[in-house]
Amino acid sequence: MHLELGETAEPTRGQVWHVLSGLAAGRLTAVEASDWAGRWVGSDCKVEDELVFDAIQNLWGADMPVAPGEYLYGPLDFRAWLADFESRLKP
Repeated sequence: MHLELGETAEPTRGQVWHVLSGLAAGRLTAVEASDWAGRWVGSDCKVEDELVFDAIQNLWGADMPVAPGEYLYGPLDFRAWLADFESRLKP
C-alpha cells in the first residue's frame, strides 16, 4: 500500500501524526509505516524539524525483525511513540 499524504520536500508534522496514529490504531502495518518513513532516511533530504526527524527514525524501524515472524516493536511501542509525539507538540 502506498500512503497518499501529498508530496512534500520533507515530511510534515501532520503527515507524521497521520502515520503514527494509523500505526497505533492498527490501520497501517509496520511495513507500510516503515516504507513511508524510509523515503527520508538516507536520502538527500534533510529533515530540519527535530520532532519530525525523531519520529521518522522510529517509524523507519517499525518493522525491524528479531526472528522469523517476530518483531522488535509492537502495538504498545507504536502507541507510546504516538503519545510521545503528541506530548512534544504541545508548547
